[in-house]
Amino acid sequence: MIRIFANLFIILSIFILPIYFSIFLIFIAILIFNNFIESIVLGYIIDLLYGSGSTFGFHFAYFFTIVIIIFYLLSFKLKKILRMSL
Repeated sequence: MIRIFANLFIILSIFILPIYFSIFLIFIAILIFNNFIESIVLGYIIDLLYGSGSTFGFHFAYFFTIVIIIFYLLSFKLKKILRMSL
C-alpha cells in the first residue's frame, strides 16, 4: 500500500515539482523499496515530458531513463554494502 502511494506521489511530483526533485524522490524510492522497477517507467515519463533531446551537447533523448537504469542496477550492490555495515 505504501508503494502505491509512493508511486502516486512521484507521478504527481513529476508534473508539479522541478525535475531534480522528482529524480531525487525516484532515487530514494529505489533505495527504500525492493525491485522498484517502476522507476524506469517514471524516468521514461520524465524524458517524454521534459527531455529536450540534447544533453551536454549530445543528441540523446533518453538521458534520465538511462541514469535511472544505471542507478537501479547499482542499487543492488549499494544495498548489500549498506546492510553489511549495519
